[in-house]
Amino acid sequence: MLSYWILLAAPVISGMAPYRLNGGARKVAVGFGAILLILMIGLRYRVGCDWFNYIVDIDDLNYTGPLQAMEIASDPGYGLVSWLCLKLNLGIYGVNFFCAVIFTWGLFAYAGKQPLRWLTIVVAVPMLIIVVAMGFTRQAAAIGFLMLAFAAFGERNLVKFLIFVALATTFHKTAVIMAPLAIIIDPTRRVGPLIIGGAVSAALVAAFLTSKLDTLTHNYIGNAEWEGEGAAAIYRLGLNLGAAAVFFLCRKRWREKYDDIRLYFVLSLAAVAAFPFAFVEPVAADRMSLYLLPYQAAVFARLPDIYGRRLGLWISLAAVIATAALMVVWFAFANNSWCWKPYGNLLLP
Repeated sequence: MLSYWILLAAPVISGMAPYRLNGGARKVAVGFGAILLILMIGLRYRVGCDWFNYIVDIDDLNYTGPLQAMEIASDPGYGLVSWLCLKLNLGIYGVNFFCAVIFTWGLFAYAGKQPLRWLTIVVAVPMLIIVVAMGFTRQAAAIGFLMLAFAAFGERNLVKFLIFVALATTFHKTAVIMAPLAIIIDPTRRVGPLIIGGAVSAALVAAFLTSKLDTLTHNYIGNAEWEGEGAAAIYRLGLNLGAAAVFFLCRKRWREKYDDIRLYFVLSLAAVAAFPFAFVEPVAADRMSLYLLPYQAAVFARLPDIYGRRLGLWISLAAVIATAALMVVWFAFANNSWCWKPYGNLLLP
């Protein structure tokens, strides 16, 4: 458990240190934080409930070629990485490390676009970093690419946005649901993004989603294996719903300070629309809601900036305390938190 608290304490100390780092020192701090995160995620040992399932999956690729591996793995990007790591004798640790690099790259790029980088990372620790990045390797890599896509959205770079969404889809096909955001990426150029975004979205759906629709339906809808996941779904979707409520309450201030309101407006609507499904198809709703976790972290982490320096300090403190409380509650009461305890790592004795 100490390792997880270090993971939370590192960005807290960096963000609340009583001094301002210059450009060079700031880059060193960011680099150190990124390396720490990559090592903790990428070299974890027996962490997450799917740990042994991932080992079985990679063992299935032992006597295949790269194209077969991409087909067997269902998600071609993940399959190709797994095959390469197997041939290089890196095994599951090579796969995890590669995916950890993608996730961390995306997280720090996305957090770097926020007014309070370190607070964004702090808020992301319990659900996005510990639960997802250390438990759902494929979706963690997909979310890493999606965070790069969100950063590109802020730059109004349509090509980069679509490239990163496409890469995300090769690691988990459900990431394709973010492709239609391309339509609203630039309000001054309505026709181009509409045509290109619509065409690319349709192509990605056809390439990665429709061919595996039966498998996805079997895995996520009405599957008795996931019975009991309803409480976790309500919990996680409730946090996204809380972020949406915060956004709508602060929408006027948001519009005055930031120019990405279109993205957060659509994601907030998605968070509201997804919540009722936690009571109908909790597993499917929960897995899709994982893509909103970066949005959730950014919304909560922007509150101090929205309300100014004096009030913002107290909001930041409240956010840190709430995040720590969330970790305590999850580790104490989540029905699958035992899969993360104790934390193991190849670098630890």
